[in-house]
Amino acid sequence: MHFTARSAFAPGLCALALMLSGSVEAAARKLRTSALGEATFSLATGDAWGTLARGRGCDRDPQPLRWDGVLAGSAADFPAVFAAALNPSAAKPILRVEATIGELSARLCALSGKRTTGVLAMTVTWKILAPTQDAPLAIVETHASGDAGELAADNLTPILDAAFRANVQALAADPAFQKALRPPPRPRPKPKPPQIAVPLAELRLGLVPASAPMSLGQAAQGVVSILAGSTLGSGVLITGDGYLLTNEHVTGRAKTVTVRWPDGTETPGEVVRADKRRDVALVKTEPPKLRPLAIRRRPVTLAETVYAIGTPRETDFAGTLTRGVVSTVQRVIDGQAYIQSDVAITHGNSGGPLLDEKGAVVGLSVLIYEPGGVPQSINFFVPIEEALKALAIRPRG
Repeated sequence: MHFTARSAFAPGLCALALMLSGSVEAAARKLRTSALGEATFSLATGDAWGTLARGRGCDRDPQPLRWDGVLAGSAADFPAVFAAALNPSAAKPILRVEATIGELSARLCALSGKRTTGVLAMTVTWKILAPTQDAPLAIVETHASGDAGELAADNLTPILDAAFRANVQALAADPAFQKALRPPPRPRPKPKPPQIAVPLAELRLGLVPASAPMSLGQAAQGVVSILAGSTLGSGVLITGDGYLLTNEHVTGRAKTVTVRWPDGTETPGEVVRADKRRDVALVKTEPPKLRPLAIRRRPVTLAETVYAIGTPRETDFAGTLTRGVVSTVQRVIDGQAYIQSDVAITHGNSGGPLLDEKGAVVGLSVLIYEPGGVPQSINFFVPIEEALKALAIRPRG
């Protein structure tokens, strides 16, 4: 059985729930769009770019077609032709494309009524540019022909558009252009160097041994509410000079917390050390003159009566005491040992003490099991010896 801790209520105790892990599908990255920024002809005025003949077989009286400035102006229409053929969506283009029209080879036939028909072959060199790069992503050459059907003899722009459109379609099918449209791979974060756990230096504190009984009323005076931002938890005074134990998930990343005592007074607390895996933390504050709770080193026994004191849900309920029995002396969850008990705790009890009948601390409240948000009287506590060991705390003297 696998238990996973989750925070069902931000300011309080983590809950235990059975959860299934799901797969995460990576969203495919969209191809980049492109637009034609510039189109130029390499022909000079007067250059031959095809023939115009007559007759049914287009073989009578062939005349050379000469390039002029009027025809060169047809390149102004090419960006619209490019967009309609390649990028009909309204997406903002990312890549800029420059086209140089080189060789033209037209074979046109004059029809009656000043109409013309024929085919135009065109060679285009394409340069694909990204806004953040100086060098082209790709240079592609295409060669395709266009046929505009019948057109007016004095307006050859449609056949130029048809040949250019055919070259755009050839560009779209070119592997180098398709590769340029793919977004560059996202930079992979540099692997973090492995974190080497540095053991905490031993800290010797004036812990009180569980030799003399303490009434539960006296013990309650040493149980505090701990506020770390929006998080509410509980804590227990373990030394006369102001050291408190609580859960690491209560303090979180906070360096300082507010400690509220049973009489309502507040003192600032410094988070001295913490252990995330064992979920324990040590806080230092300036306490009022109160007797710290004793630490019991002897393990609990099955069916032993135990008591929990803490601040369930909100600070108005600070000092709430509940009673139960030890249900399991050692329950192992994710490799960690816990005391299991039916003593009632809830969100906000985190870090509060689990006491024996003589008022000595035997554990710290840490987890509840409530599948679907329904408590099951199955609650878990960090054994006090485990908490002290994780924080490298030893008794003084």
